[in-house]
Amino acid sequence: MALSMQDGSTKGRTLCYLKGDKDKKIEELAMELQRQEQLCAAYREKLVSFMNNMEEQTEELSSKIQVVVDNVRKIESEVQKVSGHR
Repeated sequence: MALSMQDGSTKGRTLCYLKGDKDKKIEELAMELQRQEQLCAAYREKLVSFMNNMEEQTEELSSKIQVVVDNVRKIESEVQKVSGHR
């Protein structure tokens, strides 16, 4: 995006270069932002996957613990029956 040169002055040329530098910097920052957004999306996907995995493992562990609790209660009940018959 060139600015018009005012009578060939260096001030006009300097403005032209500054504008080009700004455009270039904006483009670089836009590319960096896009890259960071892609990284963020990848990290978000990994985090959601990790959380889903943790939820599945928690449910599985909870089921196993419930089986153990039920077995302990059953054994306690049987022990009470045996000790009550003596």
